[in-house]
This record gives sequence, C-alpha cells and structure tokens, in this order.
Amino acid sequence: MVVGFVKGALVGALMALAWSQVFGGEFVGFMSYVIAILTGSLTGLLAGKPLWAKGALVEGLLKGAVGGLVGGAGLYAMDKWLRVSLDLGPVGSGMLGDVAAFALMAIALAIGVVFELDNTGVELTVDDSRARVAPESARIATDNVELEELEAPEPRAGHARQKH
Repeated sequence: MVVGFVKGALVGALMALAWSQVFGGEFVGFMSYVIAILTGSLTGLLAGKPLWAKGALVEGLLKGAVGGLVGGAGLYAMDKWLRVSLDLGPVGSGMLGDVAAFALMAIALAIGVVFELDNTGVELTVDDSRARVAPESARIATDNVELEELEAPEPRAGHARQKH
C-alpha cells in the first residue's frame, strides 16, 4: 500500500508540475480533464504489477484504461459535488477541483493505492489434489474377519431359507 501511495504521489506531483509549467493559471476547462485522464492512465500503468512481469501487459493496459476513466470521473466529481474552497498558499487556491496540485495528486493517490492493494503478491491457486481420488485411497482396506461377520451365512443343504 505504501508503494502505491508513493507511486501515486510521484505521478500526481509530476503531472501537477507539468500543468503549472505548460498552462499555469486555473485548472479548468477541457484540458484539465485531459490531464486528469492522463494522470489516471499513467498511474494505472505504473501502480501494481510491473509491465515487464510475466502476463502483466494486458493487466497493465486494462489498469491504464480504468485509471483514465477514474481520473476523468474523479475530476468531474470534484467539480460537480465537492464544491469546497481550498487555499494552499503558493500552490494555489480556489475550489477543490480547480487546484491542479490537489486534484491531480488526489486522483493519482487514490488510483495508486487501490491498484497496489490489488497486487498484494498473494496468488490464489486451486489445489485440485483433493478433488481427485488417489489410487491408494480408492481401495477399501478391510479385515477379513470383519467381512466374515458382515456376510450372512450361506444356507446349508437341507435347511430352508426364512423369508422376511
């Protein structure tokens, strides 16, 4: 979880720095959503299982796509429903979704932590050795004495069988 927090913090800080260097000013408009989607996608690609691990390419691409959706939806939620005034001094001030340093950092941290928690390293494996019957246990080991006790005595010649 800490690794996801650090990865999210780095991606969020770098994207906020890129926004301030390229666009400066307020974090509003179409380009703010593009940067939020890029932040989510980049965080999704970097958090969790590394892309070079066996079988991780498809998982990484899916996490990148979902991260982009979550990034755009997260910024929309901040703009629409979290209308809280924020003053971070030299970093910026304004509504919660309008401060690039806060919005991008919050998006990247949330995605990084969730995707890193998804990759805890515990692999679920199905042990199907119990599902099959081993040849040794398929045979019933019984004692000859017990079998003789359980079997009904055979009728002797001259004795009539009783009906139940």
